[in-house]
Amino acid sequence: NSLQARLNGLSWLATFGQDLPPGVERILVMDATDLAELPLTNNDPNLRDGVDVETFWKGEGRKPTRVLLRRGKSAKAQAAANAAAIAAENAAI
Repeated sequence: NSLQARLNGLSWLATFGQDLPPGVERILVMDATDLAELPLTNNDPNLRDGVDVETFWKGEGRKPTRVLLRRGKSAKAQAAANAAAIAAENAAI
């Protein structure tokens, strides 16, 4: 299971999500261990060509995207989930 395969949901949302009505919530579910690899810019090497994640993350004219992290059993997954929670708290301040 490659990282690009696991990021298919993000690619789909970034490509076709703009066609959804503004009231439809965009929710990305991913493993906490993949959080460090989540593309935030269009020049990310983990992103397929032609996918505009920058516009997707801006979310202009709609609700912000929610990222739900699945909690893994390993220590790495737990550490990534904790780091994401701290980052989310800091972003909300």
